[in-house]
Amino acid sequence: MRLETVTRQEMSEIIKGDRLRHGHMLIAIWPRLTDKVAKNENGEKVIVEPAGSLIRRRVILRNDWTKPTKTYEPKGGIMFNVESQEKAASIRAKNDLFVAYSLEGVSHPFSEQDHPVNVPLSQLMELTDTHSGIMFRIVDN
Repeated sequence: MRLETVTRQEMSEIIKGDRLRHGHMLIAIWPRLTDKVAKNENGEKVIVEPAGSLIRRRVILRNDWTKPTKTYEPKGGIMFNVESQEKAASIRAKNDLFVAYSLEGVSHPFSEQDHPVNVPLSQLMELTDTHSGIMFRIVDN
């Protein structure tokens, strides 16, 4: 394993390029931006992970999110639950989100199927490329 310290701008360029694509499995770590809520056995919403807790996901990058995957069909090509592409673009810009495909399956903390995951580059702490054995530590400029 090799460690590389990069700025957020450098990481943005790496993510946009080909270096981490072509099926490379990545491990991304970032703090949760909002509380994760779920319904308990009584149907009440409860916080299962508070904002600020670390999220660690195995992901791959994809180029075209308008095409379905085995477990996910994007509605109108929008990768999260909002009513329009304009609203989605606004949310993506706020935290510099990039979309990856989660490969967690049964190992996901809440047993969610593989699905698109919005990773906030503005909060990303580490990104490990398991193919090349490089761990990128992201620092602010």
